[in-house]
Amino acid sequence: MARGLTPLRPIEPQTSELLAKDPNWAPFLDGIEFGGPEPLLTDYVGLQNVMIEMVQSVVTGAAEPAAALTTAAGELEQYK
Repeated sequence: MARGLTPLRPIEPQTSELLAKDPNWAPFLDGIEFGGPEPLLTDYVGLQNVMIEMVQSVVTGAAEPAAALTTAAGELEQYK
C-alpha cells in the first residue's frame, strides 16, 4: 500500500487505518469482493470497440447519453 497500489483484499487493521487517513479508498476497497482480474467477456477488443463507439457518438452529438448507453448495453450482450 505504501507504493500506491490498490490492496488485493482487505487486511485489518491496515485498511481501517488507511480509510481513516484517506476515505477516498473506500469505493476501491468495498469493490474488492466483487472484482476479478478482467471482465468476464469472450472478446475484450469487441468490448473496447463498443465502448469507444458509445463515447464517440455522444461526444460528436450523434446520440444522447442514455440512448448510447442502451445501444452499447445491447451490443455487449454478444461478448458475454
